[in-house]
Amino acid sequence: MGIQILLIVFFHFTEDCKGYNVRYSGIVYWFYNYVKSSGVDIFLLVSGLGLYYSWKKRAELKSFYQRRFVKILIPYFLVAVPAWIWLDLIEEHNGLVQMFSDLFFLTFFVGENKWFWYILLCGFCYLIFPYIFDVIEKVRDHTEAKMRVLVLCLTATIVTMMLQLYAKDLYMNISIATKRVPAFIIGVYIGKLAWEKKGKPIWSVWLQLILLCWMMIPLQLYNKKIMGVYLLALMNLTICEILMLLFEWTENKSSVILKLRNGILAILNWFGKYTIEIYLIHVAFRKVFKTLDYPT
Repeated sequence: MGIQILLIVFFHFTEDCKGYNVRYSGIVYWFYNYVKSSGVDIFLLVSGLGLYYSWKKRAELKSFYQRRFVKILIPYFLVAVPAWIWLDLIEEHNGLVQMFSDLFFLTFFVGENKWFWYILLCGFCYLIFPYIFDVIEKVRDHTEAKMRVLVLCLTATIVTMMLQLYAKDLYMNISIATKRVPAFIIGVYIGKLAWEKKGKPIWSVWLQLILLCWMMIPLQLYNKKIMGVYLLALMNLTICEILMLLFEWTENKSSVILKLRNGILAILNWFGKYTIEIYLIHVAFRKVFKTLDYPT
């Protein structure tokens, strides 16, 4: 989670560099094209994994929703209320109706303003989680679980494709969220694998990396509207798996390496602990600076 929030912050920087044609070269160009916003997908994947553990330990619906929504809504309103007051009432003079429409995400479906959209997606994922858990958990074996995950992901993808074909305006508004739902579903399934101590062969991680590089560079599939999102997310996940192997390898090394490893993990753990707060404050300040013509 710590790695992903840092990737998201840097992605927003590269996105503004491209949009305003500032510093759009070198690592900024590379990051924007080959990492992009895949941090959001892995955010959701890890969230799905965490929710699986939480539900296994305490499967009580009311308490689950209370804990989860309090965790995202209190920080959201603390940041979003003054942010929307500033933008809609002070800066753009849009009025109270517009402000409340923005605050409660009504304009997400009909307008171009996607400020804080991730909070809405989080809430949606929390709502559907118990259903996804039941679909994945109540199976005879892991083959059936994989098939059910595949069906759920295909269903979410088909919905996005139908929007793209037959409701283009709505697709342009909400596809930033709908394309991320499969990552959450897969995260719940990974939670099941982790809970049951199901390992993943190291060779499969490297094979995964080779196949992804082939699909993204020679085949240039990374820039496809839907497929590209999935490939970039899978590449991000693969790099994270390699980092996990690296951290595992350093456990039995010298005290200097171990100290460096623990220091890096401590920093990443801090960022991972406050991801929602960092995300909200970051996107709020980003919007303020862009509005005041300081985009990067």
